[in-house]
Amino acid sequence: MLGLAKILRFLVGLAGKGKLPKPMRAVRVQLNGCPGFVLRTAEGVETIALEISGDRIVTLYGVRNPDKLRH
Repeated sequence: MLGLAKILRFLVGLAGKGKLPKPMRAVRVQLNGCPGFVLRTAEGVETIALEISGDRIVTLYGVRNPDKLRH
């Protein structure tokens, strides 16, 4: 497990370099039984699902492949 502080530093670093997509719209949804988001960006649609155990996020599932997101 990497730990919350390391993960946050990593994400902040990516954002600072412009490597994270800027959502034009984010909608909270359930994805395969997990809470998540559908993000619409300039690059297209992507999803992020959060697997939660207790009060912690244990896994992030991200999908950006347009062939998997057509429906």
